Amino acid sequence: MSDEYISLTLLGQHYGFSRVKMGQWLVTLGLRNESMKPSKKAFDGGFVDQRASTNLGTYFWVGHAAKIIRLLDESGYKRAEPKPEQPS
Repeated sequence: MSDEYISLTLLGQHYGFSRVKMGQWLVTLGLRNESMKPSKKAFDGGFVDQRASTNLGTYFWVGHAAKIIRLLDESGYKRAEPKPEQPS
């Protein structure tokens, strides 16, 4: 998978929230519908891509990292502060 696309879990790490919370934010922004599936706006805008799973006949969705992070930032969502380094 290209580094350009990431899961909701990895996206959540940028903001310090769970994948569930990230999905809720994407609903608010119109990139997911109430069923938590990517919206037409998300596909048309290149915010999401569908990828084949290792389980035959199934798939999963990944988000375009730069586009989604830019939209979240512009919408006022705050990124998590980097964790301080632990002394050795």
